Amino acid sequence: MDTPSYSLLELIHETFNEDEVRTLCFALHIDFEDLPASLGKQGKVRELILLCARAHRLDELVAYGRQQRPHLNWPDPHLLANEQLLGQAVTPPQPYEPETILIPAGPFLMGSLPAEGGADVERPQHEVTLPAYAIGRYPVTNAQYAVFLKQAKYSPPRGWLGPKAPPGKEQHPVVNVSWYDAVAYCDWLRVQSTRPYRLPTEAEWEKAARGTDGRVYPWGNVWADGRCHHHSDTTAPVNAHPEGASPFGCLDMAGNVREWTSTLWGSDYQTPEYPYPYQAEDGREDTAAGTAVYRIVRGSAYVDDQARHRCAARAWYAPDNKNKHRGFRITIARLHTPNRPDHNHDKQ
Repeated sequence: MDTPSYSLLELIHETFNEDEVRTLCFALHIDFEDLPASLGKQGKVRELILLCARAHRLDELVAYGRQQRPHLNWPDPHLLANEQLLGQAVTPPQPYEPETILIPAGPFLMGSLPAEGGADVERPQHEVTLPAYAIGRYPVTNAQYAVFLKQAKYSPPRGWLGPKAPPGKEQHPVVNVSWYDAVAYCDWLRVQSTRPYRLPTEAEWEKAARGTDGRVYPWGNVWADGRCHHHSDTTAPVNAHPEGASPFGCLDMAGNVREWTSTLWGSDYQTPEYPYPYQAEDGREDTAAGTAVYRIVRGSAYVDDQARHRCAARAWYAPDNKNKHRGFRITIARLHTPNRPDHNHDKQ
């Protein structure tokens, strides 16, 4: 019989005694005595969870819990808002939030084979394993971005008249946005919803685009006209090509607009500082890198030719660059960087 699903707070508080919580802290190199005694056991567990969330270490906390209590149904920390981790009420999805699709945990093939005609920066093809995450079914639309502009009082893209979507293009993907604009939208959405919105890594983007079988295009290995929006002079509505859906059901993973990811290329335009194979923990997911470091862009645009529409195709631009061919989509997940340098391993 399956164990009922509880919040992370409930699982630890109800099944670990105080000495076991102390041992858990020791295993994570966290000083138990730093958790205020006045909070009581439940308060200490709550502070421990929030501390791990801030330090990007929730997967370590859950991994220890699973090791000690393997019969329990532990939540996936990457998909949950802090309220869900703590068993509190969560803000229901709002009409302006992008529709998302769950991508299950597991491996996929990333990059191109030599015979596929991809550039050297797409090789070697290699297997990457990701935790579960959710990703936007479509790129962020003008209508969705307009809500952000109005509520956050943010500067509109070039071609807009204030915070109002261009007439007749409400369901087209937003364009003329920099990487910083896309991050600002995700930050605003995260605060409004309490869900962990952010830009996808390029690995998350590619898995959502091609599934797990290493296919060349979202719909398969053979080019098919009419599956994506290309050879045009403007964008199209994000739902215009349902026949071009990826194995998970994502649209516009080929055509319409290229999309910002969180991943770094490096400061040399000609040579990647972070070559394949993809490794999230090697610094390429540093969100604090400056404007001199290029960010990876995935997907293809309405102006691109057939060779550009492969799932493995990559490009890179300065994060402050804005272009009418480029937009973005969102991900809901905590960034998975297992060996981040901000882990506090000095406390014993």
